[in-house]
Amino acid sequence: MARRLERIAPTSSIARLLDRSAVAGAFETVATKSPARQTAQVLAPKKRSPSMLIKRELVLSREADRQFQSLIDACRQYTRTRLTASHVARALMRAVEQAMPTIHQALEQLGPQKLPSNAPSFEDERDRFESQLARAIGNGLTMSAVVEASDRAGR
Repeated sequence: MARRLERIAPTSSIARLLDRSAVAGAFETVATKSPARQTAQVLAPKKRSPSMLIKRELVLSREADRQFQSLIDACRQYTRTRLTASHVARALMRAVEQAMPTIHQALEQLGPQKLPSNAPSFEDERDRFESQLARAIGNGLTMSAVVEASDRAGR
């Protein structure tokens, strides 16, 4: 005789994704089906790859979206590939990563700031704040390029 369900199973794939017990069950150790081999088998990968991708969502202004799309289009045109916005964003992060020490210095010189509201009526304050951040980051990138050039000249 079939066992009675103690709880109702989720009906949609989204509900199953959000069900903590289903997620926990995916990482539990289970016995193999073969009675001869009672070794434990882990369903989830044992080691996570450092190249696992993380999904992020950004909110861009129309101008920032236009600029980002222009960069994507230029990358597509000159590489002759069908790259995605994610490819370009990851490439930008790699470029920025090399300059992080000088970006930190430039941001430190900027000093403490007041974060503007994201409400539509605060667009001018947000624009000023983001312009200051852009200048500091740009200065950090420039300082990094100067340091790198002087290092190469000294070799």
